[in-house]
Amino acid sequence: MNVNRSQTVLRRVLIAAVAAVSVCSAQQVRPDPLETKLIDVPDDLNQWPLASALGKIGALAQGLVLFGAEIPLDHGNQPLVSAHIPAAVTVREALKIIFEKLPGYTFSSVSPHLITILPEGYAADPGDMLNLPLQSVEIVNISPATILSDPERFIPALHAALFKDQNCGMRISVSANAPGITVTAHGTTLLGVLNLVSMESAAAAREHRGSAWGWVYLRERVSTPSHEWRANGGWVPGKRRSW
Repeated sequence: MNVNRSQTVLRRVLIAAVAAVSVCSAQQVRPDPLETKLIDVPDDLNQWPLASALGKIGALAQGLVLFGAEIPLDHGNQPLVSAHIPAAVTVREALKIIFEKLPGYTFSSVSPHLITILPEGYAADPGDMLNLPLQSVEIVNISPATILSDPERFIPALHAALFKDQNCGMRISVSANAPGITVTAHGTTLLGVLNLVSMESAAAAREHRGSAWGWVYLRERVSTPSHEWRANGGWVPGKRRSW
């Protein structure tokens, strides 16, 4: 009787342990924006600047997908994309089609709604501002579009780095008449802060507090070095982005 009772108790313990592991595993799985499907309509990109092509992919996605992208410039010009995007492919498949024609980039998801597009080898490039170390950043109640289009205004270390060694290109500003977000970060890089701002904007947008934004870093590598930032791909719940 004691043996049977012990076996029953042991069986219950094992079942509970398996259930706990299953719940833990389920909690660890997060949506991957790369697996988001595009709408059931094919699209053709014909000589689109890369930032615009990414914005179009985000607009075609059946869900919130934002991009954070570093795009090298050649005398002020972005790489151009010409590609056929079939209907109902995933974002991953669409990006593979684009970057088969534009080699030299990597892409990865960093949150349920944000994908980064980065040049290969950017992490080893000391001149790449995305690698700028930031000990502490605090930005309080500022529109995410304003932060992403003018980050040196809110990050003193970035301002110092730009105006000490580099020229700063013209920026395309976005209206600041929008709800603000608050961002606090320690021991990170500029890449980490830009991603954090995008993620916070997505969380705010889902609560109907403004639009969600990705970011673009345009870096001139051929003529006089310059750096430019843009907020990219505004998204509002319940509205399909037009492009």
